[in-house]
Formats: sequence, C-alpha cells, structure tokens
Amino acid sequence: MSGAEIALLIVVNTAAWLTIHIACAWLGSRIPLSQFHASGPLLRIRPWESDGQIYQRALRVKIWKELLPDGAKWIQGGFEKKRLASREPDYLRDFLRETRRAELIHWVVFWSAALFYFWNPAWVVKWMFLYSAIVNLPCIIVQRYNRGRFERIMERCDEIQS
Repeated sequence: MSGAEIALLIVVNTAAWLTIHIACAWLGSRIPLSQFHASGPLLRIRPWESDGQIYQRALRVKIWKELLPDGAKWIQGGFEKKRLASREPDYLRDFLRETRRAELIHWVVFWSAALFYFWNPAWVVKWMFLYSAIVNLPCIIVQRYNRGRFERIMERCDEIQS
C-alpha cells in the first residue's frame, strides 16, 4: 500500500468510527428505558460475576471507572451515570435500566468493527477490533459492575418493603 492509500484508509476509518459511535449512541438513547426492565441473555449478570464484584477483585474497577467519559453529556436526553442524582427507588430502577441500555450500545459499537472488513485489508481489521475492544470493553465492564451492585441493593429494598 502506498502512503496515500494508507492516509485515505485512516481518514475513512476515522470517519466511519465517528459515525458509528454517534449513530449508535443517538439511536440507542431513543430506545425507551421501559424496554430495559429486565436483563436478557446478553445483559444478564452471571453467577460467576458475583453481583459485579469480580470486576473489582480482578480489575480494580473502582480505581479507573471515574476516568471514563459519560457519553450522556453529548447526546440530548442522555441519562448521566457518573453520579447518582437520587436515592429514590424509581430513579434507581431507571439507573439500572440505563446500565442495560448503555451496555447494549457498547456491544453494538464493539461488534461494528466487523463492518471494516468491507473496505479494509485483514491486517487493518485486526487493529479495528483492537481499537473497539480498548474503547468499549471498559465501558461494558463498568456497566456490569454497577448493575450487579444495584440489582443486589434493589433486591434488598424490595425484600424490606415486602
């Protein structure tokens, strides 16, 4: 590949990633939170995750999770997850739903790296998947960590109210 061809690929791939990130975030934020009232097979917290605590033990998620940007600031009508705005049960349920929505969006963006096969050589696609993993997996981990903890808290609140 010539230098000009590589430069063109960089421009096209950068534009594609920007479009994918923005489109997925915007479209995902338009899905009503009510659609995320329960975790399906992809988003369900597994027993091995120990209510999300595996991410603290193995990856020390509390140390670095605050360093991640909250994309809600960039999308009109986004649900900010950086800090809890309330301790009211309805808000906490919405927060749980938002963690599901955010995780789903990050999975969609992650797997969008497969689209790069259509115009890139295989060696470039490997770099696209690496980029996608670096950008999306930390966000997915944080959503799963937070949701595991909040589901446990909400279950306790529901038990107390019963």
